Amino acid sequence: MARNLLMKKEFNLKNTFFRLVTTAFLALFLTTACAEQGQEGNSTPQAATSGAVEETASMLDQPVDFSSPEAVEKTLQNIREQEGDVMLSKLTVAMDYLLYKDLSLGNDKKKLYKKLDGQTPNQIIARMKK
Repeated sequence: MARNLLMKKEFNLKNTFFRLVTTAFLALFLTTACAEQGQEGNSTPQAATSGAVEETASMLDQPVDFSSPEAVEKTLQNIREQEGDVMLSKLTVAMDYLLYKDLSLGNDKKKLYKKLDGQTPNQIIARMKK
C-alpha cells in the first residue's frame, strides 16, 4: 500500500514536470515565432521600396493647396497620380471624418478646406487618428 502511494506520488511529479516542460517549450517557441514574424513584417517593405519610400514621404509631407475648389481638385489629382488610389482614399476618408466630427465646420466643405489649407496629407490623416 505504501509502495502504491509512493508510485502515485512519483507519477504525479513526473506528470507535473512533463506539463511544465511542455508549457515552457511552447511559450518559448511561440515567442520566437512572433518575434520573427514581426521582424519580417518591418524589414520587407523598407528593403523592397526604399526608393519609393523617399518619394512617398516627400509628397505626403508637402503642404496641400486648398485655397480654392480648383486647387483642391488639382491637389487631390496629384496625390492620386503620385501616391495612388489607396493614399487618396485614406486622405479623403480623413477629410470626411473631420468634416463630420468637427462641429465648428458645420458640415461645410469650404470651411474644411480653409482649415486644412497648408497642412500636409500626413498631418490631416493624423488628425483623424486622434
